[in-house]
Amino acid sequence: MKNPKKQAHSWAAILAMLTFLLGLILFFYLIIPQLYGSILQLATEFDSYYKSLTGWINQLLVDYPQVVTIVNKILGTAADSFQDFVQESLIPLITSYMTHIASGVIDVVIGVKNSLIGLIIAIYAMLYEKKLLFACKRLTATFFSAPATNRIFILARRADNIFSGFISGKILDSIIIGILCFILMSIFKIPYAVLISVIVCVTNVIPFFGPFIGAIPSCLLLLLIDPWQAVYFGILILLLQQFDGNVLGPMILGDSTGLNPFWVVVVILVGGGLFGFAGMVLGLPIFSFFYSIFKEHTARKAIDKDLPVDDTAYEELFEINPETGGWITKTTYPSAEEIQQHNFGYVIKKIVNHQKNKFSCWKNKHKR
Repeated sequence: MKNPKKQAHSWAAILAMLTFLLGLILFFYLIIPQLYGSILQLATEFDSYYKSLTGWINQLLVDYPQVVTIVNKILGTAADSFQDFVQESLIPLITSYMTHIASGVIDVVIGVKNSLIGLIIAIYAMLYEKKLLFACKRLTATFFSAPATNRIFILARRADNIFSGFISGKILDSIIIGILCFILMSIFKIPYAVLISVIVCVTNVIPFFGPFIGAIPSCLLLLLIDPWQAVYFGILILLLQQFDGNVLGPMILGDSTGLNPFWVVVVILVGGGLFGFAGMVLGLPIFSFFYSIFKEHTARKAIDKDLPVDDTAYEELFEINPETGGWITKTTYPSAEEIQQHNFGYVIKKIVNHQKNKFSCWKNKHKR
């Protein structure tokens, strides 16, 4: 090869596009029909599922008829609401989309055209990404000073590492978890394996809360069919998420965000509340990028003031002397003298000595 790097880059772009197209074909021809069939089956057999669930609860609470009445009333209301949603909203919506795709020739043609344009742009972006990168570097070096150029390059590399590592890693991690969930559900013959695996795969993209968001509705769905199947699925998904959180996730993602759990929870809640699903997924890498800049800035300011950078060094800091700049520490641990002062024997001895001193003063006063 005259230019092996260029050839390898071109072949990598072609293989990436072929892999994407293969995944798209498998999704539309294998997963979509099974999802549609699972939803239709769930709607048509919902009454039998509801009867079996109420029968199981009646047998379980046979000695508590008042509790059975209350539970049946709650289940009846929830079942009616869910069935109305499925039959009046979900199924007509899915059916209209399927019919629209099948009969809307113009829309299909427009969609194919847009997809082809997107694929062509993606191919060119992958083939010429190096040239685009070189052009961006040239423009940055031309219009900015040397320190500003270096700073922009550092921040761009940091943003690329955070975003590409987190998003691509999280998608790959979620796909693997979805496939493992489908395989395990098929082995243990748990119903609606495709539908539940897709739910688990999609919700697993959301950090921290994703496993719970996907597991709870899936357990409720299986609870209608067979309560024991819901228990088995709960145990299976718990083990699967432990494997994901302790083995697979760290292996793929590593410490891509560098945030503690408190900030992860806050960012997901705020991002989800403001921007929905996209905010829950993209909020973490965006916040992590700006948090790293802020952390670097505060570390530089601390070094300029001859202060420690590590947070744990500030455990015993109580005040800073405004004249000398030295630390005034207040330890959180009691000294030996403080421990002795709280000793029972020491307290009794102190009381006795105090009473003896009072008696001596009284005695000297009367002698006079």
